This record gives sequence, C-alpha cells and structure tokens, in this order.
Amino acid sequence: MRHTEDERRSLTEPKGPKKPSLGLILALLAVIALIIGSSFALAHAVVGEAFRRLGG
Repeated sequence: MRHTEDERRSLTEPKGPKKPSLGLILALLAVIALIIGSSFALAHAVVGEAFRRLGG
C-alpha cells in the first residue's frame, strides 16, 4: 500500500490546532497597543479642545 505525500504528512503531524507563532502574537499585541494609544491620544485632544473652548 502506497501513501501519498499528504497522507504521510498527516500521519506524522500532531492533531489539533496549531500554536500561533511568537511573531504573530507580538504583531497582534503591537496592533492592540497602537489602537489603545491612538484612542487615548484622540480623547486627550478632544477633551483638551473642549476645555479650551469653555475657557478652562
């Protein structure tokens, strides 16, 4: 009985979900940090402008 390349690979690889790479995790964390940082910067600018207009 001959096995194709895909069958051999599926027999040797462990079943279940693959672990995400460290680079992917770091990239996701960087994107999340960028979103949070830009949100805080935008909120700071909006609130600062509101206080300036109110004369505070």
